[in-house]
Amino acid sequence: MDSVWFRRVVPAVLVLLGVGGLWLLFTGGDDGTTATHGDSPRLEVAGTDTQEVASLAGLGLPEGTEDFLTARLEDDSQLDVTFTVDPSTEAAFLEASELAQPVADERVIYHSSPLWKLNVEGTIRGTSDVRGGVSRSVELVPEDDRTRVRVVITPAG
Repeated sequence: MDSVWFRRVVPAVLVLLGVGGLWLLFTGGDDGTTATHGDSPRLEVAGTDTQEVASLAGLGLPEGTEDFLTARLEDDSQLDVTFTVDPSTEAAFLEASELAQPVADERVIYHSSPLWKLNVEGTIRGTSDVRGGVSRSVELVPEDDRTRVRVVITPAG
């Protein structure tokens, strides 16, 4: 009797363990109860024009803002923004946006975006904060006779 049990039950148990192992291998063991990227905080992006982005991020865009572009991640976890301003309006932009004075050679954006070159010429000045439920990383970069403003907006938290 013991040898019959051993010959039938043990192989069945081994098969079940093998199937369970393959399930873990292919699914990562996700039973739907763990947090996934789909549960990550999202920005509430109503639009990507200057007014919508300025409202979302609390940016006070000065008169004469030009070259406004955005790149939005599909899951709304990040919005990259760039535009240029006249250097004489930088202080007004920072004050209206309630941003701290940028620090020279302080890089606060470490990834590349389709909107800007990561290795720019000139001094990058950067600042970052959290305002209105969003994290804002802002870099100012000289570009010809303008200042290029680069902003990364993500959900705070």
